[in-house]
Amino acid sequence: MIPQYFSFVKKAFKTITFKDFEDTTPKVSRQIRRDYLVMLAFIAVLSALSYLFNLEIIILLWLVPFVVVASPIHALIEMPEHFQCNTESTHQFSNTRSIKSNAFMTWFTNGNNFHVEHHMMPGLPIDRLHDLHAKISGRYENYSPTYREFYRQVFRSILGKKNNGA
Repeated sequence: MIPQYFSFVKKAFKTITFKDFEDTTPKVSRQIRRDYLVMLAFIAVLSALSYLFNLEIIILLWLVPFVVVASPIHALIEMPEHFQCNTESTHQFSNTRSIKSNAFMTWFTNGNNFHVEHHMMPGLPIDRLHDLHAKISGRYENYSPTYREFYRQVFRSILGKKNNGA
């Protein structure tokens, strides 16, 4: 997650210096800047309250869980999206992965498991992604039936490379 933190700091700096974000229109840059300003204001207010009232509880209830729990879980949810996919391709069936999973994981990941479907129709409501999933079944180049199976394959791949001296 360290690169994600650096990316946040870089984008926050662009926000406070009013620089546009790469590969976006001026309108999208303004929207990104607005979102970062809200986040930075929230962080500033929490930090000020924590300092003024000597409330370490804000750090313990927000910062520590964010760094120790939320960020790593978020990374584990997002990792399968494009991991070991053909990122040179612009076609969603080869550069993106979907994971069927179960109802709880679909809820927990906010439909992120249907990532090919999301790339095909970004405006499709999350609760309809499973319908598109059923229609395009069998066309995936990168597919896992569950998150458990995806990570089992990743760890087997890593251990296989270690054992082969790669």
